[in-house]
Amino acid sequence: MSGIKLDSTALKCKIIQIGDWNMDTTADKYVAHGLTQSNIRLAFALIRQDDDAESWPIDSDFTGAGSSGGIGVQVTNIHLYAIPGKGFDSTTFDATSYNRGWVMIWYEP
Repeated sequence: MSGIKLDSTALKCKIIQIGDWNMDTTADKYVAHGLTQSNIRLAFALIRQDDDAESWPIDSDFTGAGSSGGIGVQVTNIHLYAIPGKGFDSTTFDATSYNRGWVMIWYEP
């Protein structure tokens, strides 16, 4: 992908697999991004259910009880977290040896 241009700023997109993550027992997951933190403009994560029937954004309110997780951009990692007791803290998201989903990062090259 050559990127997109918004208001004279060129942005590129990087997509990274989250990898194995049992969200039922482990609240935090760190995914190395390999980019310069100050160039990152947006980070988004899509989480797969164990049965792959649906995928959800990590800050989704699919339970109706408020945000179920969040995403943070650190110097070398994307920090994903599932809020204990909320929607991702469930046997629906506990499979192992499974790519839990993807992180999409929009950045200035």
